[in-house]
Amino acid sequence: MRAAAVLVVAALAGCSGTTSGTTSNPPPRVQIQETLGPGEVALPSTEYMSGHFEVRLLLGRCGITFLTGTHAEFEPKNPLCRIRERVESVDAAYHSFDTSKQRLVLSDGSAVAPSVDAMQIKRQPASVTVGGHDVVELDVYFEPPPGSSVEALRFYGDGDTGKSVAAPGPPSVDLPLTGLAHRK
Repeated sequence: MRAAAVLVVAALAGCSGTTSGTTSNPPPRVQIQETLGPGEVALPSTEYMSGHFEVRLLLGRCGITFLTGTHAEFEPKNPLCRIRERVESVDAAYHSFDTSKQRLVLSDGSAVAPSVDAMQIKRQPASVTVGGHDVVELDVYFEPPPGSSVEALRFYGDGDTGKSVAAPGPPSVDLPLTGLAHRK
């Protein structure tokens, strides 16, 4: 019985489906499908480089007036905006991703840091170490001032030097928040 299984595996291994001397194209990147919740907006799926990370925004929501977490509730002074990010390391080494560096860029050019309270209540990390070619997805919460209009997420990649295999991209990049309106 074992010999028959070895023969089947050997026969299948010989049937690759490609002709000799040609190479197959790599499969296309997987499109990520998100199920939208109430008030959420799918953000453009363009990928951007910063540091040793490739980032793609997945979804966003503004106008969040109340948060609950596992150990706390939070009613912010101003409605929150939440941005879900997909961060992928394009290097073979470990790199640090610091969520506290990210900024919400407003239409007047000002930038808002993440809400420490919201990040802690929703148990989102202040920083995370991303392994070689690994991916993390996380939410970043911001508390923009009332009457402001959101324009972009200023994404800061890692600043790691000396331990990289791949060359880094620019230190930061602005990712447009198309379709995301901040409610007053």
